[in-house]
Amino acid sequence: MIKPIFRLLLALFFGVQLTLGQNTAEIFGTISDGATGQSLAGANILIKNTYIGTASANDGSFHIPRLEPGNYNLVITMMGYRRQVQLVMVSDTSLSVKIAIKMQPDVLSSPQVVVTATRKVQDIMEAPVAVSVLGLRQINNKAAFSLEEILPYQAGISIVRDQINIRGANSYSLGAGNRSLLLLDGVPLTGSAAGNITWAVVPTSEIARIEIVKSSGSAQYGSSAMGGV
Repeated sequence: MIKPIFRLLLALFFGVQLTLGQNTAEIFGTISDGATGQSLAGANILIKNTYIGTASANDGSFHIPRLEPGNYNLVITMMGYRRQVQLVMVSDTSLSVKIAIKMQPDVLSSPQVVVTATRKVQDIMEAPVAVSVLGLRQINNKAAFSLEEILPYQAGISIVRDQINIRGANSYSLGAGNRSLLLLDGVPLTGSAAGNITWAVVPTSEIARIEIVKSSGSAQYGSSAMGGV
């Protein structure tokens, strides 16, 4: 026969277990591609401002157990998709919550590549010289009619009476030629017999990309590129 004191201890033990079981909540969910509906494996699910989280399984499902009732912000991240925050409310009457999260694809930014510095396509971070690049959006934002109006906004670039000066490599000498080379799709472009650049020959509406080599390019392009390209 079990003594009364043991009965009391057993009752307290099972009562505590029952209480803990009633107050413990859990979140079940699935992660899928919002465009295709395909299940996404390996998505990271983290409760905001905590270290509690998990990753989605091969079928896109996930499970976060042992939570107290309350409101939780789930932060879902996955490469190739936009970061998403999902509010989940867990009440005392509904301790098991099921949600379905649809991720929206995001464009991955690829490394910026340049060709001017070495005459071949390479990552701008691997270029052996200082290179800056202006894309189509930056060119359009300037609302300029001539390339000559865009270049001075770049660090180290100045225009003196239609002649370009890159990092002070050229001194102003009207009609004596220029030591900075202008290339149009890789072809040297000079606009006068004196070697000075005629900027109007390249309308900004036709420019998709500008690469500026801020050091001597004479090893690749000859003496005309001693001041840059």
